[in-house]
Amino acid sequence: MQFETEVSPRDNLVIGEFTLINRGKLSVDIREIKTSCSCVSLTKVPRRLQPGEEAHIRFSVTFGFAWGNISQFIVVSDGFGSVYQLRILIHRPLTVTAEPNHLIGKVENVRKSIVQFYVHKSVKLVKASLFFNDVLLKTIIDEHAKTQIKFALSDVPVEQWKNANVLKVVCKLDDGSSCERVVPIYIVEKPEKQ
Repeated sequence: MQFETEVSPRDNLVIGEFTLINRGKLSVDIREIKTSCSCVSLTKVPRRLQPGEEAHIRFSVTFGFAWGNISQFIVVSDGFGSVYQLRILIHRPLTVTAEPNHLIGKVENVRKSIVQFYVHKSVKLVKASLFFNDVLLKTIIDEHAKTQIKFALSDVPVEQWKNANVLKVVCKLDDGSSCERVVPIYIVEKPEKQ
């Protein structure tokens, strides 16, 4: 059995349930129920199912800083030695994504690139600050709920380039929270100063 749902980047709790049905002619004892993580809480756990009886396992999952496809399990063992795995799959998109998500190359080629940051449609961007190797490059204050930020790497002065670089966007959202996205940039040869 599988419970699958999609949530917004701001959500950090999912509540759901699985339905168990005893389709046999004997009663079934639930011997053990385990979860794959302490982030999965069970709020109602049946202990015995009579023939034809239906029972519900209610659960909640908290996922804090996890993003993407979050997968957890509930494992149910019965009195006959059977084991059933109940899968919980949560799709939680990143608040901010980047394209490309990394760059590798010669400095003259990499500097021609444009990095685009996308803000998920469920959140409202208030302010974004772009950093290159921890140096603030620019701040965007957005009263128009922008969902895309383009940045040309040619705007980074040549003297700031190293062999390993980090382009980072730090976003402030309308609910007062913040998030960030990092794009590593690797240069295969030492950049020359102009």
